[in-house]
Amino acid sequence: MGTKIPAETTLRALDAVAFFNDSQGQAFNGMVTINFEQLGLNTESETKHAVRRLNEGISKLITRHSEHWRYPATHTYLYVHEDVATSHGHHLHELVKIPRGLAPELPAWLSGWARRNFGDVPQAAVHYKGQYHTDLEKQAENQARLVRYVLKSSDDVCIPSTGSEPTTLHHVLEVARHPRAYCAKVKRVVGVSQNISELEQLKAGFWRVQYPELALGDHYLKEHRRRLTADELNEVLARMWDD
Repeated sequence: MGTKIPAETTLRALDAVAFFNDSQGQAFNGMVTINFEQLGLNTESETKHAVRRLNEGISKLITRHSEHWRYPATHTYLYVHEDVATSHGHHLHELVKIPRGLAPELPAWLSGWARRNFGDVPQAAVHYKGQYHTDLEKQAENQARLVRYVLKSSDDVCIPSTGSEPTTLHHVLEVARHPRAYCAKVKRVVGVSQNISELEQLKAGFWRVQYPELALGDHYLKEHRRRLTADELNEVLARMWDD
């Protein structure tokens, strides 16, 4: 039997998702999948280097796009290493936030990136799927589906619930749908971008999520929007006072 993502690691990943929603008012909307065996990568060092190069490339792509359209955007991601012996073995799922205008060109860019770095590899070795909702609840629903999927190889633990009784991590993540999912044997099974790391959470005064299930809803997206409304009201009142 394979290994599972430690429950504490999964809970910290949910903290990062909540912090992303709360601090930036955005939700993950897509997933990049990398199949390392199809790329011809066998060692942990090789896979780590590939993930770093991929994120550097996507970051530059998003930066160019945002500069062209003159709006701020940074590359935010959460990745999980997984190993499924019944399919293609060691692979990685990475959740991303892709601007809607950039989405049409991302699949072709990923294919080109794979060919430039690893030669003539199968097209499915690196692929992307995304959804681009404007409705806040649909954004949260799509993100929850993605988060549950990439964390499906998590271990279980009893956790607090917004209901009257505690629940389990497996119940919140709906792990029963994926009984054969295991994490890959690498030192860092789960990783996030620096802008939603635990250090950035501490700097921002963001407290750990009390109820992990809230990270899978629209709670933190709404909190961000509520604060924006309050800030805008304060600005109006400040201008009135100055006048």
